[in-house]
Amino acid sequence: MVAGVAEYITRLVPADEWHYLTIEAAIRRVHSQWGTFLTEAQAELEAAITRGHFRLITGGERDEVLGGKRGLLREEAVVTARLKTTEAIVGKMRRFGEPLFNMLDIWGYRVIVSDAESLEKVLPVVVGMWSTPDPEELGLRGGTLQFDWLRDYRAKRHAGLSDATSARYDDAVHVNRRTSFGVVEVQVVTVDLYRRAYVGAGEEAHANFVIRRRALEEASQEKRRRGGR
Repeated sequence: MVAGVAEYITRLVPADEWHYLTIEAAIRRVHSQWGTFLTEAQAELEAAITRGHFRLITGGERDEVLGGKRGLLREEAVVTARLKTTEAIVGKMRRFGEPLFNMLDIWGYRVIVSDAESLEKVLPVVVGMWSTPDPEELGLRGGTLQFDWLRDYRAKRHAGLSDATSARYDDAVHVNRRTSFGVVEVQVVTVDLYRRAYVGAGEEAHANFVIRRRALEEASQEKRRRGGR
């Protein structure tokens, strides 16, 4: 279920341009409402983290953390949220040929904490939110990949780990939870990794991950054009 979109459209496996246009139009009709859902669920997540004895950093302090100007103390946390644009959702569907039903990160949250010990403490709070997605929702790539609802990047053994992911993308756990409006992804990361991935420009920077992913996709497309040779 994806809130506001007819079930047959959420499960439509796009096979041609008309399918993509149909799905895109359906998303555009409800996208602003999805923004409301994003904010409401963020408030729920933040309340749970506060009950877990973390101090949420907000306002100017939050901006300093996100800008790399301020660190985090033990049991301090920053929560961010983002809703994928309609273009980004459809673009991801085009990359993988997945239906909207299997888009697991339309709504995304990031919980940033000071260190590995704090990550372990806040992780059960995140896992305790909402409910676990059904296996069907996690069956990706036409059912050839059974995705994990919890993916620990410190272990680097989970199904679907991208070849484009840097070996130094480490102190992070990605968790999918099912809410009343759809499946959300919550990334729990240390502030050090956040800076390396989203503030810095090194190997694990997200921009460089995107470059590596595109190169792999182009190589795969070229291989298919040549008949797999």
